[in-house]
Amino acid sequence: MGFDPDPKVLDLFDQGGCDVSPQGLVKFPTELVRAAIRSTARSTRLWNRPGTGYITLDRHHTWFFSGMTCIKVFDEETGEPRDSTRSDLARITGLVDALQNIDGACVACKIVEQSDIHGEIDEFAVLAEHTSKPLEFLCEFPETLDEGITYSSHALAFCDELVGLLRKMWEGFVVDDETLACALTREVGVRGNYLAHPHTARHCREEYWNARYYGANFPVSSGNVEDETLVERIERDIRQVLENHTPERLPDDILSRIRAIQKRFATEYSAPD
Repeated sequence: MGFDPDPKVLDLFDQGGCDVSPQGLVKFPTELVRAAIRSTARSTRLWNRPGTGYITLDRHHTWFFSGMTCIKVFDEETGEPRDSTRSDLARITGLVDALQNIDGACVACKIVEQSDIHGEIDEFAVLAEHTSKPLEFLCEFPETLDEGITYSSHALAFCDELVGLLRKMWEGFVVDDETLACALTREVGVRGNYLAHPHTARHCREEYWNARYYGANFPVSSGNVEDETLVERIERDIRQVLENHTPERLPDDILSRIRAIQKRFATEYSAPD
């Protein structure tokens, strides 16, 4: 595997038992890899910013994040792909914070104009400031289009809907004498009226899932539903969410400390040749 020829990094690999070439090519011995796997935790917790809740990363749970590291977004005005900016990342992260089925945030898009280690640190600062959900830096997800190059907020909002559907399906449903209602079926008979029966009234909404985009949503003369395409509906929802949702504010002292660290690092760090 090739790495930037930073002596500090290559020395660590060499000390760890790897075969390191002067050009930065690192070979990992089989037993070293197996030992590393054995030493790795089988689960880990990602906490939210306030420290009041966490998600467990292991083989027993499925979580949904916002996708990561696109270098373009679809422009809000023109709809055309363009290089992503810090403002784009802040906007998408705020949307993630508001979507109830998205569990955490990643660097959805890069700060392209600052494509270096300082930009990566600033990307973390953006996440920390604009969401209180858990943060993850290693993930790939379907909210990207154009071969994974361009990020789509519309796809993110639609994926939030898909996650809601999946979680409703994963809940399963109760199968017992009450829900099967075999005795009731014999009582009412083949041509009886089940809709008016109290049993139907008790259970008809137990497995109900309220879809935003999958349900019937077409304009009729007797209703007030706007004649919109799916993209227009999602766009309207995104606009309303961003107008009405404010992420929990990062305390001023913490934000000041983050910016001080960034400033100090920018002064002290020099990239390797």
